[in-house]
Amino acid sequence: MEITFSDSFGATLQYYYNVLHQDPRLTMGLQMDLQFGDLKRMTDPKIADDFVSFKAKYSYPLETVDEIKHNWQVKLDQLRGMIQGNKPIRVWWSTMPDDRLGFLWLCDLLKDKDIEFKSICLPLEYPDKDKYIILSRMGELTDSDFDSRHFEQFETEIPKEIRQSYSYEWQRITTEHSQIRAQINGELINLPADFYDQFLIKAIGKKGGTGANVVGDAVKNGPSGIPDWWYGYRMTELEKQGKVKIKGKGDLRTSIIKLGKRLG
Repeated sequence: MEITFSDSFGATLQYYYNVLHQDPRLTMGLQMDLQFGDLKRMTDPKIADDFVSFKAKYSYPLETVDEIKHNWQVKLDQLRGMIQGNKPIRVWWSTMPDDRLGFLWLCDLLKDKDIEFKSICLPLEYPDKDKYIILSRMGELTDSDFDSRHFEQFETEIPKEIRQSYSYEWQRITTEHSQIRAQINGELINLPADFYDQFLIKAIGKKGGTGANVVGDAVKNGPSGIPDWWYGYRMTELEKQGKVKIKGKGDLRTSIIKLGKRLG
């Protein structure tokens, strides 16, 4: 089984192996967004359901909330079935916080299992001919990158004793109460919920704009890996604080966003 913590990269993995190379492999994208919210949702179904509903409110998914919850449960059941059957697992991840946290969670899940577990940690910054590439997430990688960058050279085996070490780190992080986790100088740290608001406020500026444009600018010019739905959520929180005005109470994407009196 091939596992990644990005739905879009999971689709790329599936296309590369199953279509381009006619190499049927079970591929799973587990988009968990573990850099946000209560990590107890990985063991508490009620907290997990609440997070899905919360995220869906600001991400405008094509599926209903119930469909998302069902599909998520199907994936987890499938993964548990592979583990119970002692099937080999290979995880694709990066050092971005959501990927790294997903890797730690998987190590905790497999810490005492007699199962073949391999890892491919992909660098998202690399030189390419006459330029230097910096990607914000694994979903930006394409199928052509697999061969040109020789992804499988990064494969390593993660034995049980190493998984146990990573498991301790996962357990430590889950005991810390935080809404945001970021990686700074190689260390996962907790941040306050309003930490990224500064990039949203800067994107609004003096002129403002539609919600879609403001969020797009924040995603583009802010730190890598912050999804648009998080900025959408924070925009509504800033409105409650009087720091932002939202004109148009329907779709946040088409509403006009301006700075409130406390900031304007």
